[in-house]
Parts: sequence; C-alpha cells; structure tokens
Amino acid sequence: MKLKYFFRVLFFACMLFMQGFVSAQPILLVHNDRVVFENGNIGQISTTNVLDNDIHNEEPATLSNVTLVQIGTENPNINLSPDGSIILSQATIPNGRYRLKYQICDILIPFLCNIGTVTVFIGDCAAPEFQVSATTPTCPENFSSVIISGLPQGRITSLQYTINGSAVQTIASSPNGTVFFSASASSLLEFEYTDAVTGCRSEIVSLQIANPSCPDLGMELNGNYSDFNNDGLLNAGDTVNYQMTIVNRTNINCTMVTATSISMNIIGSFIDLLPAGTSNNSAYSGIHVITQREIDNGYINGFILLSGRNLNRTTQSVIPYSYQLTSSGMMTFNAFLDTNNNNVKDASEVDFSRGGFQYDTNNSMHNITSGAHLSLQDNNLSNTYNVGFVVDGDVAANYTISPAAYFNVSVPASGISNYNFAVHASPYTDVSTKIYAYTQPRPGFRYVNEVLFTNNSPVTLSSGNLLFTKDPLLTITDISAPDAIRTETGFSLSFSDLQPFETRQVRVTCQVPVMPTVNLGDQLTNTVTANLPAGDINTSNNNDSLTMTVIGAYDPNNKMESHGGKILHAAFGADDYLTYTIRFENTGTAHAINVKVEDMLDEKLDPASVKMTATSSNCFLDRVDNKLTWTFAAINLPPSVENTDVGKGYIAFQVKPKPGFAIGDIIPNTAEIYFDFNPAIVTDICTTEFVSALAAADFDSFGFSSYPNPVQDNWTIFSDKQLIDSVQFYDVSGKIIHSETVKNIKTTIDLSFLSNGLYFAKVISDGKSKTFKLIKA
Repeated sequence: MKLKYFFRVLFFACMLFMQGFVSAQPILLVHNDRVVFENGNIGQISTTNVLDNDIHNEEPATLSNVTLVQIGTENPNINLSPDGSIILSQATIPNGRYRLKYQICDILIPFLCNIGTVTVFIGDCAAPEFQVSATTPTCPENFSSVIISGLPQGRITSLQYTINGSAVQTIASSPNGTVFFSASASSLLEFEYTDAVTGCRSEIVSLQIANPSCPDLGMELNGNYSDFNNDGLLNAGDTVNYQMTIVNRTNINCTMVTATSISMNIIGSFIDLLPAGTSNNSAYSGIHVITQREIDNGYINGFILLSGRNLNRTTQSVIPYSYQLTSSGMMTFNAFLDTNNNNVKDASEVDFSRGGFQYDTNNSMHNITSGAHLSLQDNNLSNTYNVGFVVDGDVAANYTISPAAYFNVSVPASGISNYNFAVHASPYTDVSTKIYAYTQPRPGFRYVNEVLFTNNSPVTLSSGNLLFTKDPLLTITDISAPDAIRTETGFSLSFSDLQPFETRQVRVTCQVPVMPTVNLGDQLTNTVTANLPAGDINTSNNNDSLTMTVIGAYDPNNKMESHGGKILHAAFGADDYLTYTIRFENTGTAHAINVKVEDMLDEKLDPASVKMTATSSNCFLDRVDNKLTWTFAAINLPPSVENTDVGKGYIAFQVKPKPGFAIGDIIPNTAEIYFDFNPAIVTDICTTEFVSALAAADFDSFGFSSYPNPVQDNWTIFSDKQLIDSVQFYDVSGKIIHSETVKNIKTTIDLSFLSNGLYFAKVISDGKSKTFKLIKA
C-alpha cells in the first residue's frame, strides 16, 4: 500500500512538473451560462455547452483537459449530460426558471477545481430584467444607498435578497418599480425577483458594496506658519506648527493611541484611553520644518500615521496633510553643464557643482558654496546684487562660464527670477578620494570611517578600483559596499560607470581594540587610493589618509585635522592642504530645526583657498573674508542615539597655509556650533604643528600605499608622513633588478622595461623597509 501511495505521489509530482511547461501557475476559470427551452417537453437537449466559455490555462476548457460533473439541480428532470449539454428527461417540466450547478477539475491536477452555475428558462416565462446600483459609502457613516430599478410599475411587488449569504429577506417595491434601502460597506448582495402573476423568476443579480476603508481613528489638523528666525522672509528652516485633534469614530473604546510621522516632528505621548465617539485635542501637536524645495514648490505636504487598539486588534489610519506657502520674491541662480554649448539649460543637461557663487551687496563680498544652486531673498527690494559663478581652481582651466556674472540684479516683489550660468567644458578625467570619521577612536568601541570617491570631470568614468588600507591595530567589522573584496590589510572595491560629478560613498566600520593593545594618545591611520586608467589630470587627489588620536572621553562636538596634529615640514608643499573635520551632535531632547557652524580662520591660513569636500547633510557655506559660516537650514536633526549615527553630523573642508610656513609654526583652529537659538558650543582648540621629524613609531603606521597593481607602465608609491629614501625591485629569485633614490613622500616609477611577471618592491625609509608584491602585466 505504501509503495502504491509513493508512485501515486510521484505521478502527480511529475504531472505538476510537466504542467509547469504549459503555465507557471495553473488557471481554471468558469463562466456562468444561460439556457432557454421553448417548453419543458421530455428529451430536449440544449445547443449550448457549459464548457464553451470556460478557460483552462488560457485555452478553451475541453473534456481532454478537464473532468466535468453535475453537483446539484433545482429540478431532478433538468440535468447535465456527460458532454456538457443540458438535457430534459423523465417528465414534462413546468414553465419557470431553474438552476443547475457543475464542477470542472484539471485532469493532471485533480484538486484544482472550480464551480459554475447554469440558469435554465422553460417556456414563455420572461421575468423582468432589473438593475441594481449603489452609492459609494462615505466616512464615518460607512453605509451605502442601494437602488433597484426596472421592476413592474403600477403595483407593489416583492423582491427577495440575501446579504453575505444570510437568510432570504423580502422587500416591497414602490408603484414606480423601484426599491430603496441601505447596506453597510463590504456587503455582498444577491437579488431575485419572482413575478407574482406568472411565477417566473429572474436571474440572480449580485452587487458588491465598496469598502471606503473608513478609518476608526480620524484627525483634525490646524496649521499655522511660523517665521522661525523672525527675519520677515519665508526661509528654509521656518515651520508650520500644527494642533491636532484625534477622533475615535467607532462605538468601541480605543487604547494606546499613537501618532507618528516621517515628515513632521510629533510632540506628545500616547493616549491611554480614547472612549468611543470622543476626541482628544491635547495629547499631540506637530512641527513641519519647511525645506527649500517646498518653498520652490509653493506648498508642503506629508502624512501622519495614527495607531491604536480596539477589541484586541490594531487599527491604523493614514492622515494626509498639506499647507499652501506664500513666499515673497526670490532670485535663484543655477550652474549647469552646457553640453551642446547653446547657453540654454536643456532637460538632459546636469547641474554643475564644481565651484561656488560670489555676490557683493552693501560693500560686502560673499563667497557661497551651496552646490549648483543659490537662492537670495531680501526685505529691501532696492538692494542690488552682482552675482557670479567661479569654478574650483584645480580644474578651472578646463571650463568657461557664460555669462561670467549678472550685474545690478534685485529681488522681485513677488515670484521667482531665475538666472542660469552655462558651464562649457573641455573633456578631461579627474577622480578624487576622501576619507572622514564621524567620531574619534576610543578603546573597545566601534570607529566609523566614510570613504567618498568622486568623478570631478564632465565625462563618464568607465571603470576603476578603490583600495582601502586600515591601520594594523584596527579590525574591519563591516563594509557597506557588498562587492568589496576583503584583504588582510583592508579591502578593494571595483567600480564602473561613475557618472560626471557623481559621488559614491562606502561606510567602513572598524573595531578599536581595548587597552593596552592601544593606549590613549596613540594615532591610527587609514588610507584610501583610487587606481584608475591613465589620463587623470590630477593624481595628487587619487589618495587620502586620515590620522586620528585615540581618546578616552568622548567629545560630541569637536574639530580635528587629518594629519593628527603634526606635519613633517619637508613633506608638505605649497599645493598641499590642511583637511579639517568639524563634528556636531544633538545631545538635547528635541529635534534641532537649524544648525549653524562658525569658524574664524587663523591668520596663517589662506581664506581664498577654502574648498568644501564633504558634509553629512546639505548645507550652505558663506565665506566673508576669513569668517566661515555653514548653515544647515531645515536639517531637523533628531536627538542623538548612542552607538549610532543618528543625531550626528559633520563638515569637512580644506584650506592651504599661507606661504612662508616654517618648522615650529603652530596653526590653531576652533569652531562655534549653534543648535537653533541655544548658546554656542565652542570646540576645543585644534592645533597643527610643522615639525622637522616625526616621533618614532611603528614603520607600518606611516601608511605606505601604492598603485596600480597589476601595473603596466608607471607605478606610484607614497606615504602620508614618512620620507621614502629609496625603492629596490627584486625578481622571484631574489635578484635585485632595479633601484631608485627617492627622498620624497611620493614618487612614480616607470616599470615599462620589465617583462610580465611577479616582482617584489622594497621601500626603504629611515633605515627600515616594507616589501610590496607587484604584478607586471
């Protein structure tokens, strides 16, 4: 018996597999039929076949692919023949309407079945055809008005119906042949009319009442605009403040009622009990922070989710909201890459952010870094502006701007005046890499670096490779890029189709060991290098390093420089930058609507060389002389969460020292951080000293890196801190085949003379060495 069962299961499994070639998901559709006989005489056979309109796997259902059986009839003399026709047998059948039910099943999948109904009319028994319609239910009533029309006029007749399969009910029609009554949402109604004179019955007419998804919980919102900074202008960072009234629309008590939103800051706590039919206007309020995009659009919108419990189930309602914004006049400026050189921004042309805006008003020159867009508003419409766009200096030679500037423009009384800067480019390739840290490393804690690589050129970069080298004391626990290939020293990441001006990021989470493996004051260095095809016009920005000092106490608001406090004077040239990172954290209990950071540069730094390299959120840098002001308007920074990046942000920028810096020079820097209208948080002073020699440390901690590998022609080796004395090359037998004297922190060596194969490069510095395995291809 078990063996027979096994073969039976196997047979059906095979049939199911074969069926998969016909249709991935078997389909069996049945359509109801109508059959009419002129009289009820014995022996008549219908010309209609019940299978004619049924479907099997998108093909006609036939006795070759389905089985057919009768499963019920209202008259024993009306039956289904084996071929699918209807036959009248045994006795004459009175005039009237009768029903028969049948079932078809898939031959190969016997448990796949469906049921159909045949309505049979005998003789001249034409019951009237009538129509049924219903209104869409509305909240909170949740009922529909049902209208039946087309019944006999001039007399009151009866109509039978069921609701959701309930017992048959009867309702009387009016003399004009109509019936009105109410039904609740989601009801399935079935109607049948029997003619009182002839006894003929109509076909059953079905109607599904719509469900408006009336929420059990509702909300009334009252919003008011607030000029957050009291400047008389509609700005990003202004707010719309909402008062909320939450309504229980049911006749059942609701408990644990909560309001949440991703577009609004919700203030308040859950309502423990909201009795049936009552409302609460004191538990919750909300603040929507206005963004620049919403100002440009002219309105705000969003959603609020209400949740609660009633009758041991969860009920939820989604509440949409919107608010019309009324803005004073505005000027907007936009820089774009003009690929067809027609000085018109076409739909396919992209924004250009490799530069900044300059404008002067009231004898004050403002240098603005805000991406490709600048918006200006002014209460005094008589003020005039001269506005220009300047490309970053390291690539400026590859671009021209049209027009170079707009002169004597002013803010309109209303509406928006748009001005475009068309940027024309000469093709080139330039890719840069940067590495930043959200926090300083602490023994036993995670230490997160963010690696950015950017295509600074107007052409797509087809391919490249990123090489991340960690400090030997760190352990990488997570890499956000799933395609990264881990190595003993870090990871490599291949990338492709890097679009013009596109930036991609990789978040690297490291674990700092506990003491005494590391000690307070130790410095940890991570490096990143981009290996690219030949032709990059600026190879100096293909690599970056970050040196951070291990700390014990955590300072949530701080400023650090990437060299770790000391720079080898001989290794730092006139074209090199100091890279500062300012970190801030909302340690309060409410969202910070706006954040402002101010930095007064030391006199030893050149303010004209300042350039932004990264920020955690969109911001606006305004430089006036040596004062830098970053504004994070509408950042809406939530309270911070420990051991996460929630509630934290950063700014990274570069600046050059003025010429003439010498050994022993110390450059101090600090920043002031403002959360809304709270007093400034002043960071500790960050100092950077130029020294003649660095303190002794592990040779591996000096961050030697090289690229590319494999190499075809030129190979580059560099260190972020240590002078390279020389490099020696060996073949696999250990024979020295080439050597070069370097005396610099970076050098590029021509290896085109080498045959393809495996080699070793020994880098010698201060009497110590490090060996690299090198493949010549």
